[in-house]
Amino acid sequence: MKRLMFILSMLIGLGTCYAQSTLTKPHRDVLTVEYGGEWIMDGYLSPLVYDGQMIGIRNEWWNGWKENWDRVGNLQVRGSKVLSERKNNYIYTLDLQGGWGAMNHWQWDFSGKKITDWQQLKLAIGPYLGADIMLKELAGNVNKPYSADIALDACVMASVQYAFRCKKTAYAVGYSLQMNMIGIEWLPDYWTSYYEVTEKVRLKESIAFSHVFNRQHLQQQVYIDFQFLHSSWRVGLKHEYLTYGSHTMPFRRQVLSGCIGALFNYQTTPAAVITPF
Repeated sequence: MKRLMFILSMLIGLGTCYAQSTLTKPHRDVLTVEYGGEWIMDGYLSPLVYDGQMIGIRNEWWNGWKENWDRVGNLQVRGSKVLSERKNNYIYTLDLQGGWGAMNHWQWDFSGKKITDWQQLKLAIGPYLGADIMLKELAGNVNKPYSADIALDACVMASVQYAFRCKKTAYAVGYSLQMNMIGIEWLPDYWTSYYEVTEKVRLKESIAFSHVFNRQHLQQQVYIDFQFLHSSWRVGLKHEYLTYGSHTMPFRRQVLSGCIGALFNYQTTPAAVITPF
């Protein structure tokens, strides 16, 4: 866990250094930890559905780009152990997801109301390029113990958020949605081991073009942000659904989890105008 936190800190630092040389607009980081249930079917390893618990950490960052446009990126690491229905076999998973996108937003302010000091409704939509790599290990299989979900998707993102301020505190309630459109995916032959795929140069047959009709990868979340005098926090629920493959070799994944984390707001200044000591 310490190593993971170090890697995430380095990535955040690199993103901050880049922003300092180009932007003067505010930035926001959302660092959350999530825990919940996961259901997996991997036709390459087993025809059964495995279920269990997962835990993960995610960092999401936002910064202003152009007028009415924001840039967004995220990096997420999750691990899980899922069991068969009879509890006689299990699969370990390690999932790494990341991506970058841009959101065009529209916002409406409703200030001057008696109930709250300030209110705002914000809608956003835009393109997103996401990568997903999940590694799996089946404990009770000697011939084919390993499998992987690997894909690169061009997605569409959308979100809606209602924020308001009351005296010394502020709150935001939001919903976000991400759905793949087109991309490429890894789809090995059921009767071929991963060793044979790589050694016999069958990579071309195992890499396929994907689109929303033969692959669906949906991610959505509902959250509430709480801003106090010296800290901001997020509590939410997340849902992920993935399905691809064929009737003879299906791949399915579903995750339902709760998340809690902290929000960090900061502003950058171009390096050229920073006054030296």
